[in-house]
Amino acid sequence: MKNLVKAVHKVMEAVPTIEKNSEIGKGSYAYKGVKDSELKLKINKAMRENGLIILPTQIEEDVVFDQVKTNQGKNQVFTKVKVRYKLIHESGESVDLMGYGHSTDSGDKGAGKATTYAMKYALLYSFVIATGEIDDSDETHSEEIKQPPRPQPKAKPQPKTNGNKQKVEVGSVKWNELIMYTMKSPDNYSKLQTKYEFTEEQSEILDKISKGETPF
Repeated sequence: MKNLVKAVHKVMEAVPTIEKNSEIGKGSYAYKGVKDSELKLKINKAMRENGLIILPTQIEEDVVFDQVKTNQGKNQVFTKVKVRYKLIHESGESVDLMGYGHSTDSGDKGAGKATTYAMKYALLYSFVIATGEIDDSDETHSEEIKQPPRPQPKAKPQPKTNGNKQKVEVGSVKWNELIMYTMKSPDNYSKLQTKYEFTEEQSEILDKISKGETPF
């Protein structure tokens, strides 16, 4: 493994850090991230110069698709993947790597997004590449970092409650969370009934989900 280790060291020296120069998301939900194309271009160059290649060899079968209704009436698909890679040196020495990625998409691009993230973070972690000026896991807590002001979305009126029970709006983030919670176990629906007040339509949807039926 001497040749492989030496080559990895060279790549780490060539690409010690990469800036978070891409804005992901919109409005108050936007955050800075690393451009996938820029990362791959820099790593590609350093790996080629040091006789390294990386190949995906297996996508594990724990891909999950959770479908929930969005405000636009579309199905939002959550995809989760674990991908195994082999990092190979021109000498023939190699080592297995693992990448994890997940995504949400309303079309057929969920798997592509998730595998892109898996490759991206496998490369970042394998070559210990720092991203941005402040590391997420350093002593400074993320809440302590001053961020520029962002436009805030208009606050939606809170649903009225009936006694101790809370109403939930269909299509809201909370409603989607309750659907996914019900998917986990048939007993979870009865637990939700003690805390939330559902309409007839909502009750019918959650009841079908708890029985393993398709509600939409």
